[in-house]
Amino acid sequence: MTEYLLKHLREMTKEEGRLSSKLGWPFLDSTWAVGGGKRENLSVGVWECMDKDLELDDNATLTFSFGEDDEKTLEVTEVVEVVAGVLLQWLRNLKEGVVPQDIWLDVYKAGADKMLAEQVLDKLFTSLSPAHANVFVYLTGFIMEIISLLSSPIPSQLPSLDADSVTSPLSPIQGVLPFGRLRAARGVVVKHAILEVFAEAIIRKEGGNKTAEDKRKAVAFLEVFVSDVEKG
Repeated sequence: MTEYLLKHLREMTKEEGRLSSKLGWPFLDSTWAVGGGKRENLSVGVWECMDKDLELDDNATLTFSFGEDDEKTLEVTEVVEVVAGVLLQWLRNLKEGVVPQDIWLDVYKAGADKMLAEQVLDKLFTSLSPAHANVFVYLTGFIMEIISLLSSPIPSQLPSLDADSVTSPLSPIQGVLPFGRLRAARGVVVKHAILEVFAEAIIRKEGGNKTAEDKRKAVAFLEVFVSDVEKG
């Protein structure tokens, strides 16, 4: 799923009008355009492709649960949007999560502290299954590239900063900015939104629901590693 998303989002950033102007698309549910029965049926098709190890461009499998009268021609943006939702659902449904609840207190204490955060990663490698750490490291690279791609307005047709769809202290961004500053401003909002949704999906807390402060700590922890990837 991650390779499919990166491939098509890379293509969309190079094409006019293909990348949504809604900040955080396709990972924030508030930005989704596909809904109702079509989203449900297309999600079933995505899961079917994953179960059968088929390419996510397999239109016949993607639409196998559609009704006879349903339109079976799919826009790539529709598939990308639903695949992004399925990826987040898959991460949320992992039995222990990527970062298990057993080390939640370590995550909370670490927050944005780089040294403590790296100690938590070491603990993932040594105290738990290395698979947790490997998936976490892979995801940080994926998240960083996603942030970079979604932060890039199309130079010849700058999308509007639809910041109302993103909960952020920087929203809405006002005024007309030069392209470089526009990208930077868009990037800050996109980064916060993407980190927030992935931190919620991959970092587990004992007892379930996170408070606002818990969420802030989880985002700060994840940002340590995403920033490291960016610098690298």
